[in-house]
Amino acid sequence: MTKLVIDSMIKKKSGKIIFINSVAGLNPYPFSSAYVASKYGLRGFSSSLREELREHNIKVISIHPGAINTPFWDNVKGDFPREDMLSVKDVATATVDAILAKNNVVHEEIIIRRTAGDIK
Repeated sequence: MTKLVIDSMIKKKSGKIIFINSVAGLNPYPFSSAYVASKYGLRGFSSSLREELREHNIKVISIHPGAINTPFWDNVKGDFPREDMLSVKDVATATVDAILAKNNVVHEEIIIRRTAGDIK
C-alpha cells in the first residue's frame, strides 16, 4: 500500500504516511513472539522509510498504542480489564493531532499508554 502512494507524494513534495503499530513494537511480551516480531518489523520499516522520504517533505508517523478497548477483545481468551484499556477516541485524537502538525514539525513516534502503564 505504501509503495502505491509514495511516487505521488514525491512529485508533490508533500505527504503523510501513518503506521498504527503497538507498544509491542517497543517492548517484547512473553508468548507473543510472532506478534512482537511483526511490530518490531513495522517499526524498522517505518523508521527506514522516514529517513528515505525526509528530503521530499514526506512525514512518516508511527503510532504505538497500548491495549485499546475494541471488539477485538471479544474473542480473546483471558480476563482482560477492558474498562482500563485506552479508548478508541483518545487514540484517534492523538493520531489526528499528529497528522495536523504544522509546517516543519513531525511527530515521528508516538507512544500512547494509559497513565497506569501497560496492562499485564
